[in-house]
Amino acid sequence: MIMRLVSQDFPWTIDIKSTLPITVETIWDALHAAMQEDIMDSEWGVIVLDRKLRGNVEKAAKKRIEAEGKASSKKMKRMDWLGENTCLKGLDRDEAFEKARLLPGDKDCADTWVVKMCAP
Repeated sequence: MIMRLVSQDFPWTIDIKSTLPITVETIWDALHAAMQEDIMDSEWGVIVLDRKLRGNVEKAAKKRIEAEGKASSKKMKRMDWLGENTCLKGLDRDEAFEKARLLPGDKDCADTWVVKMCAP
């Protein structure tokens, strides 16, 4: 079983592959793991082109690093991309966005959901 998560709040795709039924816990774990990854160079390349996005990401990273203390990695994380929108609002279906978001040449996934995020 494969479930794909996409969002208008972040640019990457999260594919959940499981031989067991996919639960809310499975989705939560996949989202959490994806947000813990370092921002990649190509993602930073997108961030620097948008002054507002860059400011939001840098502000979120600074806040996270200060909250985590000395044990914190100084690298920006994907969670920083979210800025203030760090709460999961839910999952939704949006076939038009799903089709637009699919990378040309990639195989579509029938079980694709749009992740909605919001501020706390």
